[in-house]
Amino acid sequence: MNSQLEDFLRKLADEVGTNGEGKFGQPLGQAIESFQADVDRLYMYEAEGMLDTSIPHEENRSGNKYIDSIRVKLTKDGEEKWRSKP
Repeated sequence: MNSQLEDFLRKLADEVGTNGEGKFGQPLGQAIESFQADVDRLYMYEAEGMLDTSIPHEENRSGNKYIDSIRVKLTKDGEEKWRSKP
């Protein structure tokens, strides 16, 4: 898993006040094509019941309609998976 994606999911699970919800966007310097692999992984986790996705935003620079940000909400199973262990 991409460490930026993993860090994002852990942050959602651990931080008080996020309610397991946040926006994951293309990090500065990451190619839009490689960010699509992170988006695909999010959709895979959604299919596994670990999270829900919504409001994908499509960039318009490349003409390929790549997703450059997406809202994520962890389910109970997702929170348990990514919560840091004491």
